[in-house]
Amino acid sequence: MVEAFEFEDDLLRISRSSRPPGLRIEGELDAARHTVLDRLLLIAGIEHQRAHLDFSGLEFVDLGAMNLIIDHARKLPDGHVLVLDFLPPELERMFNEVPEGLLAGLIIGRSRAS
Repeated sequence: MVEAFEFEDDLLRISRSSRPPGLRIEGELDAARHTVLDRLLLIAGIEHQRAHLDFSGLEFVDLGAMNLIIDHARKLPDGHVLVLDFLPPELERMFNEVPEGLLAGLIIGRSRAS
């Protein structure tokens, strides 16, 4: 359930969700929007022990944004995780090929295929 828009411009919309708790990211996530993503990831990771990032509406994401997400996950408090839901297929394949130890704090959640 989407609650409120946290950020919206011509290319990207990020909103908070309560079920499951976290963020829904729609549109295009590029370098010009890393600062807002950084701020919202910090809030979501602290507020929720298990914060979901819903990428079902994502059309484009640059590798810098994915590195930002990985860095945030590594810095989460003990017991906290970021769950990546509905990743684009190419990113899901990439994450599935990375050794689990390198993705501390990240869980691949629901798939677009399911």
